[in-house]
Amino acid sequence: MLPYFCRLENDLDFGGPLHGREGPIPVRRIKPEQWAPFNKAFGEVLLERGYPLVEDLNADFAEGLGSLPLANLPDRRVSASMGYLDQTVRQRSNLVVLANAHVERIDTAGRKAIGVTARAVDERRSFKARETIISGGAIFSPAVLMRSGIGPGQHLQDQGVEVVRDIAGVGQHLMNHPALRAAAIHLPRRSRQDPVYLSPLQTCLRFSSGLEGCAENDMMLNLTNKSSWHPLGLSIGGVSISVYKPYSSGQVRLRSADPAIEPEVKFNFLSDPRDFERMVMGLKLCFEVLSDKRVAGVGNEVFLPTSRLAESLARRNAWNWLRASAISSIFDAFPPIRRIALGKTRLDPEVLANDHAVLRQMVRQGQGPTHHVCGTCRMGKPEDARVVVDPSCRVLGMQGLRVVDASIMPSIVRANTHLPVLMIAEKMASAIRMCKG
Repeated sequence: MLPYFCRLENDLDFGGPLHGREGPIPVRRIKPEQWAPFNKAFGEVLLERGYPLVEDLNADFAEGLGSLPLANLPDRRVSASMGYLDQTVRQRSNLVVLANAHVERIDTAGRKAIGVTARAVDERRSFKARETIISGGAIFSPAVLMRSGIGPGQHLQDQGVEVVRDIAGVGQHLMNHPALRAAAIHLPRRSRQDPVYLSPLQTCLRFSSGLEGCAENDMMLNLTNKSSWHPLGLSIGGVSISVYKPYSSGQVRLRSADPAIEPEVKFNFLSDPRDFERMVMGLKLCFEVLSDKRVAGVGNEVFLPTSRLAESLARRNAWNWLRASAISSIFDAFPPIRRIALGKTRLDPEVLANDHAVLRQMVRQGQGPTHHVCGTCRMGKPEDARVVVDPSCRVLGMQGLRVVDASIMPSIVRANTHLPVLMIAEKMASAIRMCKG
């Protein structure tokens, strides 16, 4: 897989055999000397606790504190479409990008895929193909397969879908990294991130829980120096904890054969006791570090993040900027008003770090999903009943049909999924190209 990781990236900081320099996706880092004061103070405490400083988290896979690799440029984000579908590619005669379209089903003739039917605006259209590749992600790829009669036979019959190919594993083994935003911190002006750095993320800690039965490097702690685009968001940092090798899994099922009805998604987060206990351990670590006087010295109040105000200010417009600016100015100028406004959401990290019962309650109430959904069309050996695609991403028992996205991962990666998904696409593009040649 390494050649395909190298092919996709343009690492702006490191070279050598573990990095690419000519790919469409930039990878860069905010160097330790450029970290914001909150990150630096938090990092000092972690280093003192024995975690090493890792220079390059994409090449040195030991646990430790390091600069989070960012797949963007200093002045803008770079998505997969931005990186790969540039102007030259979009002008190719053999490429059509159809916006505002929704794939309803894969068209089949027996057990051969012959194309798809899609609804584009208000018009239903059919597209014929010698080979069809589904890349809808770990929620919508299995949904498309099931609506097309490819999936668990009894479930499809219950939804009134004619069974084309009974594959029990479709929609099963849904995995994600459960996360918890442990706390938010109001930062004084002296501790805020330099506006020249747009990304809220600079630093992370990759570490091992040490819990019996768990893999190493199974946990991730992330620091944010701002929470949104507006003046109030620029004054609020945060700490979050994630389980990066969960053992809980869920499923995706159809609610209806109607393509307009979204599928049913059940993550079953923390249903495996190991996941729950590790989240509690991670939350305790967050509060232990937050209670250190060096970290406390670069922040004001620590409080429980709530979504109501954040959501009301999320949309970028002049009115929200003015509202956020007014609140931010009041919070900065009048600390007593700030403390009254935060009210019962204010937290005492030192007390919480030693209150096991409250830590467990916070995990139960606050944990939620990341954007790392995978596993519902898992790859493996054909004799395994849980498997959906073979090592070439071909759907078992079908001709002319592949799935190429995060859903084919047989096990969730101990990393963010963006670059691994692009690696999968690069590897399969190369394999398909060789087959065609």
